[in-house]
Amino acid sequence: MANYFNTLNLRQQLAQLGKCRFMGRDEFADGASYLQGKKVVIVGCGAQGLNQGLNMRDSGLDISYALRKEAIAEKRASWRKATENGFKVGTYEELIPQADLVINLTPDKQHSDVVRTVQPLMKDGAALGYSHGFNIVEVGEQIRKDITVVMVAPKCPGTEVREEYKRGFGVPTLIAVHPENDPKGEGMAIAKAWAAATGGHRAGVLESSFVAEVKSDLMGEANHPVRYVAGWLSAVLRQAGGRRYRSSIRRKTDSVRLGNHHRSTETGRHHPDDGPSL
Repeated sequence: MANYFNTLNLRQQLAQLGKCRFMGRDEFADGASYLQGKKVVIVGCGAQGLNQGLNMRDSGLDISYALRKEAIAEKRASWRKATENGFKVGTYEELIPQADLVINLTPDKQHSDVVRTVQPLMKDGAALGYSHGFNIVEVGEQIRKDITVVMVAPKCPGTEVREEYKRGFGVPTLIAVHPENDPKGEGMAIAKAWAAATGGHRAGVLESSFVAEVKSDLMGEANHPVRYVAGWLSAVLRQAGGRRYRSSIRRKTDSVRLGNHHRSTETGRHHPDDGPSL
């Protein structure tokens, strides 16, 4: 597989790197309705997987968890988290074929194996979701052309995603559609509904690209991103009119510091259970 970014010409690279638009709240007037009545299957039940799933269920979506057979048989932590919170849990073979949207929230190092396993099981015209685009951009994973590929990336750890939702707010979120995989032109509608279901639209949503998300994340590992994030958060929280502006900015910036520390001390690379992808 070829690095996706390197397959683009200079004009295409610059266009994707420069994609950055703050979305208005009126663009989320339909909330999560585009995904209501559809089956959403989350692969992985770590911090992002569990907390995004809880928010999405509370927003009226049909959520279940697909786990590896060993995780279910051995009743590992992912199985316990999902079942203790009342979610339906099954194997890939049991749940993926029914899914309208499969969301891959496993650690980065597992993405290639997970995607290669679930792709043959996904029905025609289904969608595949990520919260970090490394597998698509740097690994160059090839996704079936009938599958829509989207990203919703909350910019805080999973626990913060849940706590802000419970407070009636949310965390700033980046969304994107992979231009090579939007066969029906519904990628943005799916991403917006997913972001709304997690509460991100109440804090502010940035429309970007897989390329921009990944490249900024890689730069963030070498250059501490807190000042950048603080500026972005200031903009989106002011735009959202959040009455808890000062306390929110402090909480989010602290969360980013924590997430960045996890990346540097544990794996050196973001995965959805570690913290924010910057």
